[in-house]
Amino acid sequence: MPALDRCHPQVVRALEKAGWVVDPKPFSIGTPMNTLFADIEAERLLGENVERIILVEVKCFADRDAMMNEVYTALGQYLIYRSLVRQLYPLRAIYLAIPNYAYHGVFTKIAMPVVKEAAIKLIVVDLADEVIEQWLE
Repeated sequence: MPALDRCHPQVVRALEKAGWVVDPKPFSIGTPMNTLFADIEAERLLGENVERIILVEVKCFADRDAMMNEVYTALGQYLIYRSLVRQLYPLRAIYLAIPNYAYHGVFTKIAMPVVKEAAIKLIVVDLADEVIEQWLE
């Protein structure tokens, strides 16, 4: 089982405040070579007997000196996970949860053209207040 990013609990609480039911265990994505893990699986009722299930990969960008390397890793990991999820679990969408300081910093200033071109789904989280600031699809 992989180590969780240190802001994982705040992202979980933000999702719960927004009405999501969060599974406490990472979601396993089996591949022919090994098993990968998305950090969070969450579900929410949208209407009568209609539910939406999402997967969320959490990245904290805690090391501000290595933030660009963390962006490279996060975007690459997200794209690989998304490809596998589309093949294996086509009814689930996957999101990348990032802190608002990373969104308003390195993402807005550098990474957003890539995020838009690659159609990466983001959840921007205010870690201090443990709330979701934005969903970007």
